[in-house]
Amino acid sequence: MDKMYTYFYLLLFIPGLLLNTTALWVLCKHFSKKTKAVIFMINLALADLVHILSLPLRIYYYFTHTWPFGQSLCLLCFYLKYFNMYAAIVFLVRVTFIF
Repeated sequence: MDKMYTYFYLLLFIPGLLLNTTALWVLCKHFSKKTKAVIFMINLALADLVHILSLPLRIYYYFTHTWPFGQSLCLLCFYLKYFNMYAAIVFLVRVTFIF
């Protein structure tokens, strides 16, 4: 089961990193008018990118079954996962009130 997490996180990490950074670059540089929709998409891409950046540590853990990074970094990865989930929920719920 742990190997499945390793491969699944690897499959998410590479396109997630590339696509979220590209989305942020396009939304920030090429849209001069910051509409509510653009700000919404920037927030969503940023929340996803924060979560994606914690995946290499999870990949290492599920691959080696050890956590040499200390308790603080473990808690940070744990909180980033839930930050992403709740941020996405908040952004998606707010969009129904904005539009």
